[in-house]
Amino acid sequence: MSMSCKEYELQIERAQDAVKTLEERLYKVRHNLDKNPEDAVYRRELKQLSLDMKITMNELEHAQSELELCRSSRKTTVLRKSVL
Repeated sequence: MSMSCKEYELQIERAQDAVKTLEERLYKVRHNLDKNPEDAVYRRELKQLSLDMKITMNELEHAQSELELCRSSRKTTVLRKSVL
């Protein structure tokens, strides 16, 4: 079952919100690592946040790509109906 274009838009919005949250957390962790570069907890958190960011960015790119396909298929469908 394919998602509607609106669902892809919502998925993009959620991913963008997640990216903002992750960026804020990354900033804080990096700031703490600047103060204490040897802290293993912050290093681990930095690795996890970096992985989460990469996954979220991939999800965002995928949703954007699917939204473009959805919109282009709708345009094609509308054009076909108007020609018939």
